[in-house]
Amino acid sequence: MTKSIKTANGWGGRRKGAGRPAGSRNKPLLADGLPETSAPLQWLLNAMNHPGLPMRLRIACAVALLPYFHKRRSHLATDQKTTCKRRLT
Repeated sequence: MTKSIKTANGWGGRRKGAGRPAGSRNKPLLADGLPETSAPLQWLLNAMNHPGLPMRLRIACAVALLPYFHKRRSHLATDQKTTCKRRLT
């Protein structure tokens, strides 16, 4: 039962053969085998350490986690300068 939807100018609507074929399976989920957790940081950490995930995805998880585990170098440089000044005075 296919319905043909046309617009006023004859363009648009359903096209024969467009879309996913009927009966095709969905792609497998990439997160198979990861433990369920409600904490997003913990989930990213588990995904980063999961050997079954593609390396590109694991690196993306590591990059997303960086700000939460390491300070930026510019912050470290200013912190060191202020501590040196405090020691001298």
